[in-house]
Amino acid sequence: MKTNHKKIAWGVFLEALVAIAVAFFIHQHIFTSFFDASALLFPLWKIYSFLLLITAALCFVLIRKIWFGNPQIINTFFGLTLLKMFLATVFLTPLFLSEMENKQPDTFNFFIAYFLFLAVELYLLNALLKKL
Repeated sequence: MKTNHKKIAWGVFLEALVAIAVAFFIHQHIFTSFFDASALLFPLWKIYSFLLLITAALCFVLIRKIWFGNPQIINTFFGLTLLKMFLATVFLTPLFLSEMENKQPDTFNFFIAYFLFLAVELYLLNALLKKL
C-alpha cells in the first residue's frame, strides 16, 4: 500500500465524516423543531450510528480493493449496496412489526439518513477513483 493512497483515502473519508456530522446536527435540529422526538421508535443517533457503521465497512472494503490494485470495484460496490439494503430492512423490522400508530416519522428519518449516506458513499468512491 502506498502512503499517498492512504493519505488520499483518509482525507476523503474524514471529509465524509465531517459532512455526515453536519448533516446529523441539521437533521436533529429540524426534526426536534417540528416533531416530538419521544414518539420515535429509533432515535436519530441510532439511525446514524447504524448507517455510519455499515457505510464505514463498505468504504473500507472498497478502499482495500483499490489499495491492492483492483480498480474494477463496481460489482463489489453493487453487491455491498444490496447487502446494505438487506441490513436496512433487518434494522427496520421492529418498526414494521410494531403496533405504533404513526410510523412515518421513523421511516422518513431513516430514509433521509439512508440516502445521505448513499450520497456520501458515492462521493467517496468517485473521489477515490479520481485521485488514485
